[in-house]
Amino acid sequence: MLNNIKPLNKANKSSSEDFRLIIRQKINHTLFSQIVKLFLFIKTLPLKLTSPLPLMLPSILTLIFLLEFMLGDEIMPLNYQVGEFYTAKRFKESGFNFPEGEYKLKIIREGFPENPVNDEDELAIAEEQWLEGLEGSDQYKTDLDGNWYYFEFPINDEGINYMWVPESVVVEVFE
Repeated sequence: MLNNIKPLNKANKSSSEDFRLIIRQKINHTLFSQIVKLFLFIKTLPLKLTSPLPLMLPSILTLIFLLEFMLGDEIMPLNYQVGEFYTAKRFKESGFNFPEGEYKLKIIREGFPENPVNDEDELAIAEEQWLEGLEGSDQYKTDLDGNWYYFEFPINDEGINYMWVPESVVVEVFE
């Protein structure tokens, strides 16, 4: 039914992209973001030169830089706003084949949505599209418990008007 919106085959990705994908899946971004904020806060504190912390700061900042490089923009908190329009990246950039055009973000929910908004089948479609095949994996739990975004799709040949999309896909697809 929604066969055109599929992840890019891993064989087509470069090894650095595979490495970044593995890192993204293993790190809880919210926790990591809080750790980075704490380190940046510590950096601003007036510390005595006798404290070991000033000597550790270059190492800490180097680590933060390397993680930023590996994760790209992932350490920045997500700033998607209901009512705003977003454009889907192309297949080569995101690994997902979303129809061209602007998508209006209608709803953000914590955890997999419990009630449909416009159509009785939309939750079954979301589960089939984004969770099927991930059962038992860390990604399944991350997606199931994470934020879900309800987008109004642009006019398209697929006949998709609205769809729930998990946060892990949103960060890869929408800009």
